[in-house]
Amino acid sequence: MDNKSKRISFSFDISTWYDITRGPSKGRLYGFRCSSSSTSSSSVSSTLKESDQNNELTKAVEDMRSNAAKMEEEFSRREDKNRKLLEIALEEARKREEEARKREADLQELVRKLLQDVEYKNYQFAGGSALQEQQHSRKDN
Repeated sequence: MDNKSKRISFSFDISTWYDITRGPSKGRLYGFRCSSSSTSSSSVSSTLKESDQNNELTKAVEDMRSNAAKMEEEFSRREDKNRKLLEIALEEARKREEEARKREADLQELVRKLLQDVEYKNYQFAGGSALQEQQHSRKDN
């Protein structure tokens, strides 16, 4: 057998053929020869449609995965930001509470001093009774 009469065998890749030729035209297949008479333009066309659908679905899945990853990153970023804001708010609330306690203690001390100045000596803030204090002051008068 000489080189001219040799047949070259190859595997047919429909996707590559479709990318090059843009598929069947007017119901005919151009751009390749097929030794099998069982291959029809309709079977190749339906295979190409399925390949296109698969490619579209694959791209849609990839887009969804990409969007999901972006959403996870955004969620994580916002969660960190919210955590920091919460920590700041809690620290400010602690400071305000501490300042309020100090003001209350200062006011109690001021009231004690004022009461001592007017000789009302037995007044107590916690657990003391104002009624008992009034009775003591009446007995003294």
